[in-house]
Amino acid sequence: MIKQIFLAASMVSFILACNTKKQEKTTSANDESSVGFILKSPAQTGVHFSNILTEDDQINYLNNEAVYHGAGVGVLDINNDGKMDLFFASNQGDNKLYLNQGNFKFEDITSSAGVAGGAEWAGGVSIVDLNADGWDDIYISCHLSAEESLRKNKLYINQKNNTFIESAEKYGLADASRSIHAVFFDYDLDNDLDAFILNQPPSDYQSRNNIIAPDLKFNFI
Repeated sequence: MIKQIFLAASMVSFILACNTKKQEKTTSANDESSVGFILKSPAQTGVHFSNILTEDDQINYLNNEAVYHGAGVGVLDINNDGKMDLFFASNQGDNKLYLNQGNFKFEDITSSAGVAGGAEWAGGVSIVDLNADGWDDIYISCHLSAEESLRKNKLYINQKNNTFIESAEKYGLADASRSIHAVFFDYDLDNDLDAFILNQPPSDYQSRNNIIAPDLKFNFI
């Protein structure tokens, strides 16, 4: 009898302990200071951006698999205030630049900064201080467009006043080879940044004539 009472008391203690841990876990999950990430809504942050794709007879996966490569994001400090700002490239719409106001609040300064872009299909984003003046610049890899002028990569040089000037031609970086992304590094150790650009020409499926089994016969009814 005593043994049964002891076992029953042990089970009750175990159940109560589990409930206490469950309550502690629930409380902890609701406490912002105890979790790794907290989702902030666009209404809270001011960041309203979507890379929306509209397919048609020319722009689709069958014509070019790069359609769904997406677009790049750059995290940079455009005004050297110690707060990280956000740049979003867009495939079919305007790029967006958000200035960090602190406390997860951002201001859309795309238009005044001069980085909205045009009709180019923007892809990868590289943040680099290309002219070594201590201010972040933005390099955008462009691709997909049939028109060569719309495939030229863009380089936005920081003017140190929250504005940028597109200068890819000036720096010899207006590559139109259907670029996906670029990385900058000092290849020859001369203290100047060099560029490695990854390109992806479209696949011409219609011109392929691969014979898999030349002796194989097919009959269709």
